[in-house]
Amino acid sequence: AVASFDVGYSHACAVTTDGALYCWGDNVWGRLGLGPDRTETPLPSPQRVGDANDWMQVAAGQYHTCGLRQPGTLYCWGINSSGNLGQGTASDTPVPSPLQVGVRSDWVELSAGQGDTCARSAAGEVWCWGSWGETPVSVLSPTQIVLEAPAVALSTEVFHRCVLAGDGRAWCWGRNIEGQLGLGDLEPRAAPTLLPLSVRSLSVGRFSTCLVDVDGQPRCAGENSSGQLGLGDVERRSTFTPVLLPAP
Repeated sequence: AVASFDVGYSHACAVTTDGALYCWGDNVWGRLGLGPDRTETPLPSPQRVGDANDWMQVAAGQYHTCGLRQPGTLYCWGINSSGNLGQGTASDTPVPSPLQVGVRSDWVELSAGQGDTCARSAAGEVWCWGSWGETPVSVLSPTQIVLEAPAVALSTEVFHRCVLAGDGRAWCWGRNIEGQLGLGDLEPRAAPTLLPLSVRSLSVGRFSTCLVDVDGQPRCAGENSSGQLGLGDVERRSTFTPVLLPAP
């Protein structure tokens, strides 16, 4: 049985209940973590990553992947051109096998974007690295994001990020040209900015964000050219607008 899984740009990975890690799909840049001898030809069936049985979670980005092993150590592999593997350097040479990031063993959650990665510690700290959206300069090592309260969840994509605290407060930052931060304007934010509502859960897309508020109401903001906000039209929204689900 599968305990955790994630889907990236053109690959996917899953952690089983007995702690094994499997990945499949595109293996360019070694993003499947199968070692230097494996082909870059796409692999359409799940492939075992190493022989460890202590994997906890996996996060698939665009050209890289990261995972957590017991008791909370962090590993990344794949492309490192933006420092997205957290090794203190940036290089076009791929890392085709899991490589440990730092020495901490208290990580509990990961989220991987196009060229960046974020991780949450057991104490609710959020650390990010790589290059993303409104910050083209690469951050080569895990760097703490200053928050007003411990985080319980996080989500990152290409251009923006959001984090959620246990008391329902949520903060987002990054690109906002499409209104995806839900703050009522189109101005980007370089630092976490408090959302004007209480949140139960949230998820970041490429140019949009959706969340569930404390009353259980789904709401979305941002780009809507394909109707992805679920609002019955294709108009952008710069505030989190209720999504009306049909009656069962």
